[in-house]
Amino acid sequence: MNTFVLNITNRCNFTCEHCFREEASKEDLALDALEPCLPTLRSLGVQTLALTGGEPILHPRFPALLALLVKEGFRVGLVTNGWHTPRYLAALAPHKDQIAYVAISLDGHTASAHDALRARPGSFDAVLASIEAFHQAGYQVNISHVMSRHTASAHDLMALGNLLAELPVASLTLGAVVPTPRNGPVQLTTSPQLLLAAIRLLRRKLGNRIRVTPSVGLARGYQFCNNLQTMNDVALRYDGDVVFCCDSITSNRGAILGNVNREPLLTILRRHPERAAQVMAARLSAMAAGKQAECNDCAFCNQALASEPRAVRLAVV
Repeated sequence: MNTFVLNITNRCNFTCEHCFREEASKEDLALDALEPCLPTLRSLGVQTLALTGGEPILHPRFPALLALLVKEGFRVGLVTNGWHTPRYLAALAPHKDQIAYVAISLDGHTASAHDALRARPGSFDAVLASIEAFHQAGYQVNISHVMSRHTASAHDLMALGNLLAELPVASLTLGAVVPTPRNGPVQLTTSPQLLLAAIRLLRRKLGNRIRVTPSVGLARGYQFCNNLQTMNDVALRYDGDVVFCCDSITSNRGAILGNVNREPLLTILRRHPERAAQVMAARLSAMAAGKQAECNDCAFCNQALASEPRAVRLAVV
């Protein structure tokens, strides 16, 4: 386990159409709950803590939380929508050498596409300004792009590649909308064959800077998600829940391994191998039934975990 996800707040200044948080609230990860977890994470080889939200800077004690993580020897990465860049630059400056990367969400190659998904006029221009500002300040800038029903054609992806080729961006992570009950209108519908062809064209433009996440649904092998082996996407959430994967939707109680307000983190993480085995068994059965295309993404994992017997779920919640 090299990276661990800290979903430090559920507060957000956007109401994105494709978000899988399902609902916003003003809940924040308490430092008193986080601090006892840090020695365990160090002992497990974690080097980088990825801060997500919500929007991380909206945690009311963000500077203190960041200082705690750096003091304990961790490098820190963060994901932002690019709206509060001046606040981030001020907060990160004292710890610049320990900031691994800043990942900025860019979900369309035009203002109309991006701003529509983000439900915030001006957010596309804010992202472009944010990329330049973080680069000028000396931070590695990565881009996270969630493909939706309206932004996953070959034309869209090549246009995105043309845009990013001119910007100081170190990498591009391609994901897909993780289905929830509320984001049906923007869920990805492009066929796997067309999507793979489009991504191959994009690779010609950007080369090895592209990472494709399991949420896109292009994996064909049995071990289709790295998280099932290394726990790199296990997340400590704002309410103290430790969830099986950072792409687990909030309503999926089956994804919860435990809560750090009630149990030590190590006790909770010991449940990961069993939970991973349950997902892999479900995938094996689906593949044997000829359903390879239906069982290789985050939606499949969420469904497999949510369908566990009630007694199993209650035992760890």
